[in-house]
Amino acid sequence: MEVDAAACDGTNDSSDTTLENIFQQEHHWRTYVEEREFRARARLLEKRSSGKVFEIPKEVHESLYPHQVHGVQWLHRLLSPADAPSKGGVFADEMGLGKTVQCSAYVGAAVRAEIHKRVLVVAPGGLLNTWHQDMQKWGLLKGRRILVVRANDQGERLRVAKGDFKESVVITTYGMIANDVCTWNVTWDLAILDEGHTIKNLDSKTTQACHKLRTNKRLIVTGTPVMNNLCELYALFHFVDPSILNNHSPSYFRRRVSKRVEDGQLRCSSDHDVVVSRRQLDRLMAKVKPFTLRRTKADQPHVITAGKRDNVVWIEMAPDQLALYRAYLDGEQMTRAIERIKQQQTKRRTKQANKTKNKERGGILCELTQLKKICDHTWLHMPQGAFQQRMVEMGVQCPPASLGNADEEEIVLLPPGEDLFVPHRWMRKTLRELRENIQWRGVMPCHAMPSSTWRRSSCHTAGCERLW
Repeated sequence: MEVDAAACDGTNDSSDTTLENIFQQEHHWRTYVEEREFRARARLLEKRSSGKVFEIPKEVHESLYPHQVHGVQWLHRLLSPADAPSKGGVFADEMGLGKTVQCSAYVGAAVRAEIHKRVLVVAPGGLLNTWHQDMQKWGLLKGRRILVVRANDQGERLRVAKGDFKESVVITTYGMIANDVCTWNVTWDLAILDEGHTIKNLDSKTTQACHKLRTNKRLIVTGTPVMNNLCELYALFHFVDPSILNNHSPSYFRRRVSKRVEDGQLRCSSDHDVVVSRRQLDRLMAKVKPFTLRRTKADQPHVITAGKRDNVVWIEMAPDQLALYRAYLDGEQMTRAIERIKQQQTKRRTKQANKTKNKERGGILCELTQLKKICDHTWLHMPQGAFQQRMVEMGVQCPPASLGNADEEEIVLLPPGEDLFVPHRWMRKTLRELRENIQWRGVMPCHAMPSSTWRRSSCHTAGCERLW
């Protein structure tokens, strides 16, 4: 928002030429008109409906949290009306509140009501099965109404390109969009981009491919709409509906909005910059708020499982652990990793360093992983031969089979049916070693040791009953 610079630097001594008065005199009418327009669009968003019966099945409605029911209703008001004030919006609930569940419940109800006949869901490859399962569970869509298209499904890719498919929901990846969108001859009623921050870079191939989708409605699902700067928020709404931000170009938004907001948030910002930043941010939020739904776990206390407790116990390292930890810190591998980080920060890497970059993969993360192993147990840092030698020194006879070949689908010390989530391989190795140690020492006979498969820990399992 423009402000007279001459008045801001104190060249005019008149008492009525303060920053507030200048802002009101020069921009009052334009601000009033724009805010009135967006208030009217927000009211239309609440009042308009498609005229078709939109109903969440009873069995789904009873299983949803109150905030999820509200989310499905918000999606209906935003995406169902054909004459809605925008083409879509940004669904930005915090991770863990069930964005996929709410979208699946809405899509299922909208497909049954024939509000949307063809829906495209774009997600990272690892989430395709999750979307497929949720569409069946929460959308109550049968398998024949859902088509999952992967890179190796040449026949399915050809069917989608020609528009020769009867399924109501097509689920695919961003890579498929980047490669095949130019060959598609189909118009979608609704396109949903999961992990929508993937298109935050306007110059990337994936973002440009997503903009080529022919869709009537667009929805971005992301838990982090803004990660670094406001230009990422612009990229999301530029895909959803450029008219929400007055069809401004990226350079205009970066110069007139994003930069001014950032200038007012610096420690050395002047009073003028702070006021301009606040007003620019307020105007931006007024524009995007009617088309954005953002909720956090702190606002939804009913989501937290009753009786769940997190107890943090601080444990000091044993002397041998501490000695090994310090030795590794002073070792050659850690020194090289730190030097590489310093070179990257100062941007003084030579051509020879670039040639050897691929030989030194992993960087500091590999070294930090080794340090974590040492903190867990010194045995995890040992090679297999050293570990067996240590066991021999302790007077324990090693088993004939290598520990590295132990069955990773078997876990011990749990009652049958108990769930356990083991996120790291070295934790699994610790459990295997514990099992072998118990067996060798005769604490519990082998046939009496219960086992279970690796499964995600249930949120209803009491903390005192969990192994980790």
